[in-house]
Order: sequence, then C-alpha cells, then structure tokens
Amino acid sequence: MNRRNFLEVLGLGGAILAFFRPKIALASSYVTVYDITMEGWSTLGSGFLGDDKVLTAAQIVAYKQIDLPYTQDDHGHHFTITTDMLSQILLAKTASTLTTYALDHRHEVRIKQSRRDMSSEGITIEIDENGIPIVPV
Repeated sequence: MNRRNFLEVLGLGGAILAFFRPKIALASSYVTVYDITMEGWSTLGSGFLGDDKVLTAAQIVAYKQIDLPYTQDDHGHHFTITTDMLSQILLAKTASTLTTYALDHRHEVRIKQSRRDMSSEGITIEIDENGIPIVPV
C-alpha cells in the first residue's frame, strides 16, 4: 500500500468512525427561576409607563407560549410571550415584545431579571446552552 492509498483508507475510516461516534451531550446548567414583574413601556417616546403583570416562575418553567392582556391602559391590548422569549429569560437575559395595536398605538413589554421577586418561591430546573428546559425522560 502506498502513501496515497493509505491516506484514502484513513479518510474513509475517519468518516465511518465519525458516523458511528456516540453523540456527545450538550452543556447544561441549573437555574433557579423566580416570579418577575413585567414592565410596560411607551413606543411613542413617553418611556416607562409602570409595572404590568407578574410572570410567575411556574409559567416560565412550563415553557409554553403565553398570551396575556396588557394592563397599563384599558384599550384592550394583548401580548404574547413566546418560547424563544422564555429561553432568553432562563438565560438571564432581558426579553421584550410588543402588544397588539389598539386606538392607533401599541406598547412594549419588557421582562428583566432585575425585576425578579426574590421573596417568591424559586423553581430550579436544568436548561441547555440555548435556554431550553431539559425534561427528564
């Protein structure tokens, strides 16, 4: 076997080994989640409007899309917290979304870890590096 044939066999063997190599588990970590007071913000330049609802730790770890009414005014706005936003929250990042339009305006809802309620009951869960909860099988 010459050097060229050896390298071809080695390359094929490497590809076969890579295919059958055991899959390596991704990094995970444990986080403790608390209730978070959401903030209402103007999109018209008025700034912070006040506290909105409380997003509970149970809602966060349930990891399902949540549709909520906006409570800063009585114009019937609603907003949605997506699973992508829940992942951001679980990674201790700020998440935000816009409300529906009503009376020609909408609002921004911000969810910040700095607004967590440490007196609430914390829930500890395991998440992957993307902030997705790891559910035991």
